[in-house]
Amino acid sequence: NYLMDDVVCQGNEQRLEDCSFWSEHDCVSREEAGVVCLNPEPIKWQYNIRQPQIENVNSKKSELMR
Repeated sequence: NYLMDDVVCQGNEQRLEDCSFWSEHDCVSREEAGVVCLNPEPIKWQYNIRQPQIENVNSKKSELMR
């Protein structure tokens, strides 16, 4: 399925969907394209991993805390 057809961007759009386009298409496979956007400031995820207090010392369970 094609999501966007005849996409026209001016260059000041924040997102690809801010460009003008048709949601109905008449595309053929030679018109396919893909887009990869890079965030100049990568998202930093911070997690703390801790071993919970457990009765059974043979257990391998850990908790992921955000």
